[in-house]
Amino acid sequence: MGGGTTTQVYQPTPAPQPSTADAINAYIKGLPQMMGIQMQYAPQLAQQEYDIAQGLAPSYAQMAWELQQQYAPMMAQQQQELQQQYEPEAYAARQQLGDLMGGDYLSDYDAGGYGAGFDAARNRLAQDTRAAWAQRGLGFSGMSAEDEVKMLSSHKT
Repeated sequence: MGGGTTTQVYQPTPAPQPSTADAINAYIKGLPQMMGIQMQYAPQLAQQEYDIAQGLAPSYAQMAWELQQQYAPMMAQQQQELQQQYEPEAYAARQQLGDLMGGDYLSDYDAGGYGAGFDAARNRLAQDTRAAWAQRGLGFSGMSAEDEVKMLSSHKT
């Protein structure tokens, strides 16, 4: 057959990658310029972010409120079912506390998410806790009522 010529294609060798030291040195060299640009444009960027947030905040808050109204009771129900299934002792304690507060926290659910009588129950718990401290001769603890209740409930007498 014919004595044709063959063509060989040679790939050029790629340039070597810079070392870590080279990359760090280049970054350090450009750092003053980068900082200057950031200082120049930061006020404009902050103003733009503020303007966007100002415009979106009311609709975002409304959507968050609607989502809470729609899903909070369902999520509370799911949490209650999970706790009842996996932590029956904690569930029983929570139900007992709910009874002390005037009813089940789901049946007395309100938009704030706490249930009817929550403030009164919290005040009664605070008074009872402080009375328990006084009976033990400990006086006023300086802790919040919730922290006092947690501490006293874990303390064995």
